[in-house]
Amino acid sequence: MSEASFTASFHKSLYDAAAVKEAAVEFEGYATVAVEESDTETTVTLSGYDARYGDLFGDTFCNNALFKSIVRSREVLGGGAA
Repeated sequence: MSEASFTASFHKSLYDAAAVKEAAVEFEGYATVAVEESDTETTVTLSGYDARYGDLFGDTFCNNALFKSIVRSREVLGGGAA
């Protein structure tokens, strides 16, 4: 079984940094997770997961980070999750 890695940068104008970090914590049981933050981006690297997942693993992480960002923005605006 080979291992894979995935890196994505999430611009803070679109993604809530706390939401991206929350998604990263949720993936810690499935991969080694590294989070780096700059003034404009939060970058997440996932590594050590089964390569048989292919792009699905990284795509799932990105969808989770997006969902959490949307929920947080709705909470700020006074709404809830759909």
